[in-house]
Amino acid sequence: MFINSIGTHALDSVNVMRHTTPALVENKDNARLSAASGGVKASVQVSSSLSSIEIERQIFEMTNEIRIEHGLSPVRYHATSAAAAKGHSADMIDNDYFTHKSRDGRTPAARMTDAGVYWVSTGENIGYIYDSRGSGTSADVEQLMDMWMKSPSHRANILNPEWQYLGVGVELSNDTMMATQEFYY
Repeated sequence: MFINSIGTHALDSVNVMRHTTPALVENKDNARLSAASGGVKASVQVSSSLSSIEIERQIFEMTNEIRIEHGLSPVRYHATSAAAAKGHSADMIDNDYFTHKSRDGRTPAARMTDAGVYWVSTGENIGYIYDSRGSGTSADVEQLMDMWMKSPSHRANILNPEWQYLGVGVELSNDTMMATQEFYY
């Protein structure tokens, strides 16, 4: 993991088709900050803290702005997939891990199904920003979106023309902003 005097930053993404075998999904679950997992490094800027709801809204809006800039249709907000995303972000903070596969063994596809989302294809981006001075600022959101767009797998999820819906879930602790995006159609 990349650590500097300001903080730690990590990203991971996964795409799942309804007929994808679990082994294909699990191969990406243990990815950490590395070239193989598409992880990237960045620094953090300080500004006033936001609520998790405000951060979720900003991530959702920025995702659609990026999609529109690239000639794609915006995705629609989906509350049930947002609840699944929020649950995964909270679980990662509460249980101190960072992967697509939950400690209880559930994959992103399983979490979406368990939440009651009917999907044909689903994709997930996860990322966090750690800053010992506090997290959850507009600068953190911009940093996270910039990191996702510089990572080929995250960028592919954000710019997937087939996605129709997006749920965003953010969990904040004193020093960490954990974010999950759940895309699907």
